[in-house]
Amino acid sequence: MSRHTPDGGFDSAAQAAWYGGQFQHAQEPPARRGRPRKQATAAEVPPLPPIGDPDWGVPIYGKDLAEGDVLVHLHKDFETHRIDRFEPYEGGLPLDKGARTAYSGTWDIAVGPYQVVRILPRGGER
Repeated sequence: MSRHTPDGGFDSAAQAAWYGGQFQHAQEPPARRGRPRKQATAAEVPPLPPIGDPDWGVPIYGKDLAEGDVLVHLHKDFETHRIDRFEPYEGGLPLDKGARTAYSGTWDIAVGPYQVVRILPRGGER
């Protein structure tokens, strides 16, 4: 015995009542469980942090990073890298459009346009 007739309905009214009409209309996707999603809004640009000690670098956005800037890389050891060139970013990280790779010799780092990086003060800045 077939559940559906050739015209897409049920074999009988009793069968349609049994299934409650769940096969007659397109079903809505189930409600999402858990925390509600944030509404998509335009990307908000984070404010720059306070400068603090300029010897540790002045914060700027990645889009403002230029060739010749000395990037301060803080990790286990304090390092500085003079940026000598940029190339478009082609890695696998989900970075914003406009991301690029900054090179200092063989050392490189991916920099997003609104990523905050620290550089040594330019020229007369201090």
